Order: sequence, then structure tokens, then C-alpha cells
Amino acid sequence: MVKLSRSLVGMVGIGLVSLACSSGSGDTPKSAPADAAPANAATEQIDYEKFCKLFVTECKLSDTLTLPECVSSYRASRFSAACVGEVAAMAGCGDFDGAFLNACFPSCSVPGAVCNGDGTVTQCRENKREYTVDCQRSCVARSQIWTGECGVAFEGQTSSEDKCWCKG
Repeated sequence: MVKLSRSLVGMVGIGLVSLACSSGSGDTPKSAPADAAPANAATEQIDYEKFCKLFVTECKLSDTLTLPECVSSYRASRFSAACVGEVAAMAGCGDFDGAFLNACFPSCSVPGAVCNGDGTVTQCRENKREYTVDCQRSCVARSQIWTGECGVAFEGQTSSEDKCWCKG
């Protein structure tokens, strides 16, 4: 197994702390479309409690991410079935390897974000790894409500990249 460097694994943790959600100023929240079809492969949740316990507490792979922050971040994230399998099979620190990284955080080349049309936004972060965030859950993690909007503009506010718009 190829072990990940501590700094690379740390970047994986840091990438999700900045959730893809921004506050809006309007007063009428919208709900997500009930029949929206997923537009990407990252549609499942990992066992985030198991993952965070290993990542933060047992393996101490982040100097900045706390266990509650990790749980909140990964609860708001979506992953591929391959990643769910990788996390389910994790037994220790050695399992944070290249197979895990590639399954859970595929490489990407152009930093930015795109709304998937299914209530998620996929981000390519500065570490050239991809993260998919569930809009509703990322807003809840900030004690806010998702407006049902994802994009570069909402009620007079703009962003340089797609994001979930939250309020409250």
C-alpha cells in the first residue's frame, strides 16, 4: 500500500471544512426538487463517524480539524460507492492510502465548483482533489437553511464560482 503523506491527508481534511454554502439575505427558502436526478457519481454518505474517529482521533492526521468539525463536514458530503467501500473496509491508519484518496477524492485539474442539479455542488479545490457537498446538509452544518439555489448569484449576491446559497 502507498501511504499518503501527513500533509496530503491534512489537505483532504481541510478541503471540506470550508463548506460550499454562503448566506443569502432573502426570506423565502425553497425546498430542493423532490424528483431531481443525481448528475454525478458522488451520491452516497460514508460512515463519517468511523472515518472521523480514525482520521482525527486515532491517526491524528489533522492538526487543525476537530472531531466535531470533521463529523459536521463529512456528514454534509457525498461520495462514490467505491469510496463508501473503502471507508467500510478501513481498519487502521494504514488504510489512508492512495486507493482511499483516489476513490474518495478523485483528482481534478481546474479549481472551481459546479452545481450538479441534484442539490449538490462538486468542488475542485486548490489541492487538485474533488469534493461533493450536499447543499442542504452543508447549510444545516452552519445552522442555516438551504434556499434551494445553487449557482453564482442569489438575491443580488454574487460569487466567483458555483455554490449553495444558505440563509438564516
